[in-house]
This record gives sequence, C-alpha cells and structure tokens, in this order.
Amino acid sequence: MYESIANQRFFRSKQAGITELKQLATADVGNATWALVDVDGDLYQLILSGQQDVLDSPEVLAHIQECFDREEAFGLGELEVLSRPVIPAEPQVSVSTAEQSNSSLIFRGEKPAIAKLFRMLEPGINPDVELLTGLAGQKCSYVPALRAYSTVEWDGETYVTAMVQDFAEGCEEGWARATATAEPFTEDAAMIGEALRHIHHDLAQAFGSDVVPAAQVIDGLKRRMESLICQAEVLEEFRPAITAVYEEASAGETTIQRIHGDAHLGQILRSSDRYLFIDFEGEPARPLSERRGKFSPLQDVAGLVRSFDYAAHFGGRIADPETWAKESTDVFLAAYRAQDSALLRALILDKALYEVVYEANNRPDWLHIPLEAVKRLVG
Repeated sequence: MYESIANQRFFRSKQAGITELKQLATADVGNATWALVDVDGDLYQLILSGQQDVLDSPEVLAHIQECFDREEAFGLGELEVLSRPVIPAEPQVSVSTAEQSNSSLIFRGEKPAIAKLFRMLEPGINPDVELLTGLAGQKCSYVPALRAYSTVEWDGETYVTAMVQDFAEGCEEGWARATATAEPFTEDAAMIGEALRHIHHDLAQAFGSDVVPAAQVIDGLKRRMESLICQAEVLEEFRPAITAVYEEASAGETTIQRIHGDAHLGQILRSSDRYLFIDFEGEPARPLSERRGKFSPLQDVAGLVRSFDYAAHFGGRIADPETWAKESTDVFLAAYRAQDSALLRALILDKALYEVVYEANNRPDWLHIPLEAVKRLVG
C-alpha cells in the first residue's frame, strides 16, 4: 500500500515519503474496499482492491452511482442533499483525468453532475462546500450549483469526503481558451470581471465583510516576502523596492471577506453566455483554517491579472504579449469595477514573487515571466 499511495497524484508529501501508515476504518464499495488511512498524521480516503486504488473499477463506479441514487454516502458517513436529483437517472459514469489533488466522477445524462472525491481529508467544513452553499443561498448564477456533499465523523472531528454539483457540459476552460489563439481576449476578460464581481458581492452578502487597516493585509505580504526571498536568491536585489511598494499600500482602510482564494484562468469555465468559477478550496498549500479566513477580494483580482500575463507569454504565439496582457487586464478591471490602487499593485506583486519561487524550483524556463513582472511592478 505504501507504493500505491506514494505514487498517486493526490499524495501531497512525495518528497518526504511515507514513514508510518495506519488503516483506521473500512467499508465495502462494490467489489472493493473504502478505506480511511492515516499517513504520517494526514488522513486519506482510498478505494482499494488488494493494495491498489481502484476508483475506476466498473463495479466501484456502479456502487457509487447506486449510493447517490439512494441519496446515501458511499463508504462511511452521511450525505447532505441540497437539491435534487443528486445525479441524473441512468447516467453514463466516467472518471475525470483533470484533477490533481482530488478525484472526480462525471455522471452524464439529463441534468449531468460531477462528484469530487476529496482524497486528503482535513477536519472541518471544506471551503468549496461552504462557499458554494453560501452562494446557493444568494442564487448566484456564476458557479455550478452544489447538489450534495458527504461527511464522515472520526475521532471527534467531521471530515467532508465528497461533493456533487452541476456539471458544466460543453464548457471550455479559461486557460485553454485564452492560449488557443493570438487573438485579443478582451471580450472574455470583460465576462470574467463581471462574473468575479457578482461572486464577490454574493460572498459578502452570505458571509459578511469587515473593514480593517490596509496595514493588516500588507503585514501578511511582508511576512510572505521574507519567506519567498529566502527561497529564491534572485529576489534579494528587489527587497528595498518591494518594501517600498508595500509601504505605499499600507495607508488607510480596506475591506476583507470570503473569496475564491486561488483564482486563475484554469479555475474558470466559459459557457455560452458567461464564465463559471470552480474549485473554491483556496490555495492547496495553506491549512484549511487559514483558507476559511477573510481576505481582500483584490487577491482574487490579482490572481487573474497574473494569469493573463502567463497566458500572453504561453507558447510564443503572440508577437506583443505585454500589450495583449495589458488590454485583457484593463478590460477585466473595468468590468470588475476595480480601481488601480496601491493595494492591488501590492497584491499582484505578491503573486509574482510566489511565481518566481515556483518557477525557479519547477520550471526554470518560465522564470522570466514572473521575474519581468516583478521588475515592472517595482519600477
């Protein structure tokens, strides 16, 4: 089982490896076994046959379908139903290959649905479930509606194990759409800005907002700056200029609220008349308790601004990527109704610093994209 888990895409500690593994609970899932497993203190849910994860087994898929048809959770736990049907009648079921940290099942048919199975389980309400529930209460039409979610109790804590929501059949991922052509992306950028504006409004209505000193937001960026500079020496020369940008943004007050938390072009889907935002879990590297906090909504705005820059440079298809990115950004900000503020600039810079560290460690050929952005932002 060690090798089976360690080689899975959803296992988050590949570099450290596994030192201790304990099987905590099991239940029958078709001809396989649902297992709750403790891996060095982290909880995972697995679908096992022998020592292999077999979620894609036809018998397992049929069992999960039957459970959802009966409005029951598969494995252990309870299913909370928000809207019906949970899945379409007599669906065609398949395993999506798109997920990284979770697994998804697609149920095609009338009113198609997608079920996300959370592989690494964290105690407490999952932000994806929590925020989509709140948005449902506001009748938000810029997200695929949540239909149901399942939870399991273990050692006095509640864990969300799966969620089912509308499947956006025929939609195109924002990143794929943006990088498929050298044509301007301004029409789409405006639609993205409008969608994000409505989502932030509805999240504020559902969960409230607070007015805080801008310095409170900037203090967090300063702490992160120190950590990021330690991880990428190439950033050291920019320390004084970065600090100056942050100081300029620390005056006055700003609003914080619940946000998407990991907004970029890969997290949105283009339907016939609008963009839909998906995956409200927040940044995977942050602990769940932190992801459920309130942040500046401009953090989501900054994430998409940086995503436009990446899309502009991807594949060398655009002769003038800076102009393409700026035009997309300007239209996006206008549709969102965001002012070009010092705080927004600081948050965009924070994103670019993180990207420098990521690219230096993972894709050095891409390092020039965020590094040039840092130079522009501090210039």
